[in-house]
Amino acid sequence: MAIAVGSRLWLVLTGYQWLVYSVHVARIAYPFDPDDLQAKNPPFVQDLLELKHGGYIDTISEISKMVAALKEQGNECGFLKKLKGTPISELKSHSRGGQKGGARVYLFEGLRSRDNIQVFLPCRAEWKPDNAPNQEMLEDTAYILAAIQDEQAVFPDRVKKRPPLVRKEGEGS
Repeated sequence: MAIAVGSRLWLVLTGYQWLVYSVHVARIAYPFDPDDLQAKNPPFVQDLLELKHGGYIDTISEISKMVAALKEQGNECGFLKKLKGTPISELKSHSRGGQKGGARVYLFEGLRSRDNIQVFLPCRAEWKPDNAPNQEMLEDTAYILAAIQDEQAVFPDRVKKRPPLVRKEGEGS
């Protein structure tokens, strides 16, 4: 027996227990730089690794929390802020309280998936002491967005292709 509560929460009665399931509103995809599809990681993941090496562990935790909230809440996420005059948005750790600085993620909303779920594409991440967006990271994000709009590849094809089957002499017809 399943009961819908709101649009994001399901309560399921199994025996004597109620199990709570959360339904994700959005999906997250991490695009690569179209000029560097052979890179080991997409720019967003590379930024997180640089933050880790720089000792910004709390920032990584904030970014993880913001991306999880985006996945759960989609456009209703309190961290999501649209940048005026651009198709780019940012996740700001302090967007709720009006404080300056903190963790930032630059992203844009992609097309909806086949099952009509929002897809967000985080491109860059950083920690900043001030309030202005990082112009270089905005340009990188805009570049990836333009590549997608021009139908360039931003996700590497890393699926190993199997060699064709070759029959040995004397096998079957």
